[in-house]
Amino acid sequence: MPVFYSKDLRERVIMAWEAKEGSQRKLAQRFKVSLSFVRNLLRQYRANGQIEAKRREGYQKPTSIGEGTGFFGFSPIHRGD
Repeated sequence: MPVFYSKDLRERVIMAWEAKEGSQRKLAQRFKVSLSFVRNLLRQYRANGQIEAKRREGYQKPTSIGEGTGFFGFSPIHRGD
């Protein structure tokens, strides 16, 4: 399950990295986060300057199927046979 870190923590990691206060591994240990989190955060920051967490798309409830529709949510094709 993904863990969402605060914007404050993300900013502190970026500021420490810019101040060259240690390697990515040392920063991960210092802030008690995973090395992959630090790497991904820095990659995102260098690519577009953003540090916000990615929006997670959750399960979307299927729309209700109306009366007279088939299994796939649309009316069956009627042929003029």
